[in-house]
Amino acid sequence: MNEPYQLARVEINNAALDLSPGMLIEGHIAIAEFDVPLAVSNESIQTLAGKEGIFIQEGETYVFTPLTLGRKDKHYTEVLSWVATGARYVTENSYLLKADVEKSEAEHSH
Repeated sequence: MNEPYQLARVEINNAALDLSPGMLIEGHIAIAEFDVPLAVSNESIQTLAGKEGIFIQEGETYVFTPLTLGRKDKHYTEVLSWVATGARYVTENSYLLKADVEKSEAEHSH
């Protein structure tokens, strides 16, 4: 597998006749699946003071909450430490909150 792609012949249900003979398609092969009680999107995870965590919404503010993380795939990471079910956390652009925290800490250290 020294190429960024691999050609394979597989049997596919084409009952809707969406595919034509010789047509190239892209596919993904799941090599493992696992169920976890809680997972967060990989985009949401940031590192502050050497700890990985997420920003959880508390009222009108966002608080960095360190987590103990487990297995991960392309999109999600298992959370081993407790986070309240239904807690609202930042999933996009969380790096902006991290930058604000780091900027605030730098201003206070002078």
